[in-house]
Amino acid sequence: MGCFYSKKSKRKSGAKEEHTSTGESNAVPLGNNTDEAPKQYSWDKREKVDPSHYTLKGLKDVTVGRLPGTLNGEQFVIQECENCNIFVFDHSATITIDDCINCRIVLGPYFYPELAFHFKDAGLSIFNNNWSNIHDFTPVSGENNWSLLLEASSVLDFVPLPDPESDFKSVRISAESSRSIVPLTKGGRRKESEESCLFVFFAGEYTTANARKLIDEAVAKGFVLIQTKEVLMRPEDVKRVFHNSGDDIVEWITKGPVVALELNGDGVVEACRNIASEVFSGTKVFVSDNKNTSTRDVDNFFNFADMQMGF
Repeated sequence: MGCFYSKKSKRKSGAKEEHTSTGESNAVPLGNNTDEAPKQYSWDKREKVDPSHYTLKGLKDVTVGRLPGTLNGEQFVIQECENCNIFVFDHSATITIDDCINCRIVLGPYFYPELAFHFKDAGLSIFNNNWSNIHDFTPVSGENNWSLLLEASSVLDFVPLPDPESDFKSVRISAESSRSIVPLTKGGRRKESEESCLFVFFAGEYTTANARKLIDEAVAKGFVLIQTKEVLMRPEDVKRVFHNSGDDIVEWITKGPVVALELNGDGVVEACRNIASEVFSGTKVFVSDNKNTSTRDVDNFFNFADMQMGF
């Protein structure tokens, strides 16, 4: 997409200017034009983009993709490809996939060293993982165009690592879940327990590290991470989401976004409250009071977060 601009010429075609001779000339000699240089706008200074660098089209039976640093946030289009393995190891504004047949397209489930920097460059939070929020633009009545893989599935069961001798040999790729910088969540799959707990960290120097520590503690006790979100809140949001606890929390939101986690499992509320007091005693957190109100806590916060993110 581009912008076109036209400037009116200072000369009027077909028109002649009349001059009255006064014996003095105001003419400026050629080569000494005193007019100001044309204004330059930001889009005038952008590098010219070759659309072919950001498109894969009409490929068949090949392994292709993009290496770190080749997209740098530009839009990327994959269309009319067949039986291809396509790996994208960079951040992109949007990725459009259209009219592809039997292609395995990998946009995220691998770890590689540049991934953390790509999240930062793209302005994305590792806690805003919406992998199971699928919108099907072309639904077919009575049919499913997509489905979630079984929880025990590994990405390597479906898409092998790129050939070591391919163009991706310089990228140190790993499919080990323990190396993922994005917390692994259950997403939209059925919960094993009816008891969930909302655990919220407020902005601070160690918010991300504290959230990771909580996940490790909870998972080690057999609980399951369902979803996470990182969002900004206003005072009026706090009172609506946290109800009776809102007055105490209003001051805590002024320093930045909050990170919230939903953990699930029988006895999770009591366990989370114990973790909060034993591990995070000096940290500003919110934890559901009891299992009778914890479902409401979870629904209030994540409904609010989804609205903030446009879901």
